[in-house]
Amino acid sequence: MSEELTTLVQVLELYGRGLNTLGKAIKFTSKGVSTGVDIVKLKNMQRKMKLHYASTGNHKTMKLKDLEELTGGNYKILNIPLEDEGKLLNFYDSLKRMKVSFAELPDLCIGDGYTQIAYNPQDAEKVKAVVESHRKKLSEEPKEISLEDYEKLGGEEGKRILDELATKGYERERCVEQITRIHDRNKSKDYTPITLNFESILIEECKDRYYFRVPKTKRTDKTANVICIKKEDVLIIDDGKTAFAHLKNDGKIAIFNVSAAGAIDKEHPQAVTTDSILKKFGKVDVKELWQVNHIKPIETDKLPNFNKGQEDIASALSTSSLEDVLHLEKIKELKGRKDYMPLEIDVGRALVGEENGVYVIKLPSDEKENYHCLILDKKDAHMSEDGKTLSAFLKKGEESKVREIDKAGNVIKTYGMKNERVASKILRSERKHIPKRKTKIKLPELEVRR
Repeated sequence: MSEELTTLVQVLELYGRGLNTLGKAIKFTSKGVSTGVDIVKLKNMQRKMKLHYASTGNHKTMKLKDLEELTGGNYKILNIPLEDEGKLLNFYDSLKRMKVSFAELPDLCIGDGYTQIAYNPQDAEKVKAVVESHRKKLSEEPKEISLEDYEKLGGEEGKRILDELATKGYERERCVEQITRIHDRNKSKDYTPITLNFESILIEECKDRYYFRVPKTKRTDKTANVICIKKEDVLIIDDGKTAFAHLKNDGKIAIFNVSAAGAIDKEHPQAVTTDSILKKFGKVDVKELWQVNHIKPIETDKLPNFNKGQEDIASALSTSSLEDVLHLEKIKELKGRKDYMPLEIDVGRALVGEENGVYVIKLPSDEKENYHCLILDKKDAHMSEDGKTLSAFLKKGEESKVREIDKAGNVIKTYGMKNERVASKILRSERKHIPKRKTKIKLPELEVRR
């Protein structure tokens, strides 16, 4: 993988996590990526992201993420010729008295006599005043340095330290967010908790998700139904034996078929109601709920292993995932363009197959007619995460391939159909399946005679 692609992978990964104001500064488009990436700007953003997670604000200074919120991700770095704790704290006290917003950064070269802080550029004059008041105690003038210069301070060892601190900070934030989210779902009426036993029903583990067999769905041929649970929605309890998760009430979930040999058919998901799946699981024990509700945000051992299930653990985002992100960006670009028509296709009702990079979509037709199927290139469509909806954009004035198939499944011919006609057929079909509102009739109250 090239340096540009490796850097882009990491930036996209952290961008996907969301960095509040800092994250909003990043905008990628498929057009921008295809014409080349400004590696200098990309590297600088990568350094900012590492520092975001690595810096915790030592010596009672601000945390860098709070400074990012205040400055919109724009800050300056000052290299101060002080490392002695007593003298450094005196310098910090002066900054605080002047109401300078600043955060101490990780020391990448311990013992060199220097400390680095990030501060709000709007406080630059105040910083100068503090430097002037401490001039006699400083061996030289404090200087502003770039992010690149900061990263180079400790050489290769300094870069390793920054990476290590960033990884720990990243995991710490993810841990807090994940445990807090699951605690909130335990209190919500919109979610029902479930427990899944790793030994008895885990079929497959991937980098970011599990595939569990649904209890009570085994058939005589030993096939069964499987559901996919994201690791970000799971906590591990019972000494690693059980996954604790939730299903959303009155929602839908994708189920997959698993063969007797354990092979999951991920290409043909079916959408079913979560209520029908919840019936297959027993009620979560009160002790298990109590156990989860008392997990502290710092208990990282209660989180799934996000590296297990992938060969390359150097990045939590694979090249294929990168391609998915860029593909989604391309699809998003078409949204709102007047020369394209948006389509939302119900997978369970219309998708009849996938082959050689295309989706085969059944078009509505008279029952007496042969089947007519739209051949939709996968690069022009995006499947939703739950596998229930296929989003596509057809260009006005052009044609799409349509395949005519007889009742016996034989292909009769392939022909072109105007995209306007294709869109009209699909939209008419979707409207037919929109549930009609039922009119409630108020009955007169009857007098009950005793």
